[in-house]
Amino acid sequence: MWSYSIYMVHLPVITLFLHFLPVAGRWLGVELIAGGTWQGAPIRLIGGGGAVPDLLVLACLALVVATASVTYRLVELPFRNGSRRWAERIARSRLDATEQVAPTI
Repeated sequence: MWSYSIYMVHLPVITLFLHFLPVAGRWLGVELIAGGTWQGAPIRLIGGGGAVPDLLVLACLALVVATASVTYRLVELPFRNGSRRWAERIARSRLDATEQVAPTI
């Protein structure tokens, strides 16, 4: 049901989440993003000690699902209902036009 909404919002939400992690880390006084390398290329990792990285991933996942829920209810459902009504209206008008042209016996 929400799969399309999750697909559409996951990348912007994760990008914004990772963008604001250093800001949140400075505010909390904890390093939440750590630098590293992988195959010689610089990468950024979710840092912190203990359960902090796992909790941050869960928080990001919850944020993705919450955002998808809102977009599903405010964007996808109204669009589906509106397009369904529009298609029914077109089908009815075509049916009415056919009945007016072809006389019944």
